[in-house]
Formats: sequence, structure tokens, C-alpha cells
Amino acid sequence: EHLRELLAAQAEPPPTVGSFEQKPSLIHMGFPEHSEHTPSIEVVSRTVKRGGYICPRCRFKYMELPADCIVCGLSLVSSPQLARTYHHLFPITPFTDRPLDADAATHCYGCNVSFAELVQTAQSQAQDMSMLAGAPSMLASASTVSECPKCRRPFCSACEVYIHESLRNCPGCEALPSAAKRKATFVTSRS
Repeated sequence: EHLRELLAAQAEPPPTVGSFEQKPSLIHMGFPEHSEHTPSIEVVSRTVKRGGYICPRCRFKYMELPADCIVCGLSLVSSPQLARTYHHLFPITPFTDRPLDADAATHCYGCNVSFAELVQTAQSQAQDMSMLAGAPSMLASASTVSECPKCRRPFCSACEVYIHESLRNCPGCEALPSAAKRKATFVTSRS
């Protein structure tokens, strides 16, 4: 059981694909407040401990989250836990690769590094690695720009990997005003 919990903590659930056969239903959730100073008796070990989480509906105290309140039945979660679950349900749209043009954007929207600087770095590394087989692919990846299909912001390959594997939100889309976000979503859904 302990091994299963450790593996589940490390593995990311796959994104939801396809249609649901069941009608989705709402789940009532509570975001308990963290109590740092209130002493209470832990039921399992029967010791007095400080800290814990207080159910917002019935004020019952829990030492760990997530939990289902045994008094009122409310599901208790922390907002970071809920955010991690949300990101896996709605994966970010894959970026499109395009060649680096002279008239296009000159800097990565994520890290603000100049694309010309990235190409120069890749060229110098390719010269140092000219004997190795990976040098041409390194140079080719530095001469392409990843672009978000919704906001059309350019990103370098390192930022694209970080956005898709860790951040799970496009910074360009998040920076758009709410009306522009709706328009970007509408335009990409029609095409």
C-alpha cells in the first residue's frame, strides 16, 4: 500500500480524452483554513498536536489533506492539490514549430532571450561537437520557434518544454485580457 501511494504521488494521470458516458455531477469541496497555533488531540495517536486544517462547514479539525469530513461529508482539499488535478484534465494545446524569420519576433516571450543569441550559441556548440551526430539536430532546433496557436506568442524550445511539462499554462494566453482570451479561444475552435 505504501509503495502504491509513493508511485501515485510521482505519476501524472493521463489527460481525459473522448466523451463521457455518465452525466457529470458537481462535487462539493471545501478549502479548509490552516490552523497553526490551535492545539488539539489527534484521534489516532491520542497525542496533543498543534496545526492542522479546519473544515469550513462544521469546524472539525484534520491533520492531513485531502480528506472527507466525517462529520459533514464535505471533501476537503487544498487549492494546490485541486490545481494539479485541473491541469491534467485540460492539457495545454501543442505549440506549432515555425522557422525563425527575420521579420518575426526577436525574443522568446517566456525568458526574453534573443533568438539570434540562441542560434549563435547553438552554432558555436555545433562547431565544438562537429564530430558528433547530434550537432545538426541541435542547430535545427535552435533555428525554429515554437508558437502558441491561441495567443501567437513565440517561445524557445526550453520554455516550450517547461510550459508543457511543468507550468501547464501558456504565459502569453494568461497575459491576454479576458475578452481577448475568449476571442482567441473562439478563433482556434473554429479553425
